[in-house]
Amino acid sequence: MTFAHAALSFVEERGSRRFVKPVLDHFGTTPLRHIGQEAVDNAASKLYPQASNATRNRQVYTPISAIMQHAARKGRCPRPVFSRPKVSKIAIRWLKPDEAERLIAACSPHLRPLVISLLYTGACAGEALWLDWSNVDLKRRHVTFPKTKNGDPRGVPLHSRVVAALEALPGREGPVFRAPNGAPYARPAPGDDSDTSAGSGSRQRSRAHVAGRPSMTSRPTAVGIRGPRGTTEKTVT
Repeated sequence: MTFAHAALSFVEERGSRRFVKPVLDHFGTTPLRHIGQEAVDNAASKLYPQASNATRNRQVYTPISAIMQHAARKGRCPRPVFSRPKVSKIAIRWLKPDEAERLIAACSPHLRPLVISLLYTGACAGEALWLDWSNVDLKRRHVTFPKTKNGDPRGVPLHSRVVAALEALPGREGPVFRAPNGAPYARPAPGDDSDTSAGSGSRQRSRAHVAGRPSMTSRPTAVGIRGPRGTTEKTVT
């Protein structure tokens, strides 16, 4: 059985296409018996040469493993066992409320509504940067993020401070947040779901979670902000 046949069967029966296309394009009609540890490692390096281990795990090892596990259950190949690259844990120093307020105050006018939204919704940077007005209901005080990192849509109630910040923005069509020149922020090409969180590639990484207390970490590698949703990874560029 080829990888292409296994991927098609997987998509038809499981309905999940997320991250399948890049690995399908890479392996194509390669027989499953020829896809071992070295082949998967090479695929991860070729498909995402600048990505973190976490991204490679999510976008290469996970879909390949899922497709081959699916084929194995049908008796088409041995059950795969792949070693994955280690993911380093990032030490987080929790951002305190007064620090969050200073961050908001220091933002330029075009960036301030975006930062307020990130703090209060716990959205990933990409979810916010590419948010469209069609997914915002100011009357109901609700926002829908249709494309999240795990592929599922998610709705979040809006704090009154977020509502006020959004109400002050011009326009009610297209992207909610824009660069200083009024242009929308760049986003992945249509059909490319590899960058939903704006956290892949060589972009600078941070953690955003709002907290009322700092962590015990003495040498933090990222700043955290915990909003009403709790812990969520994000990257702000």
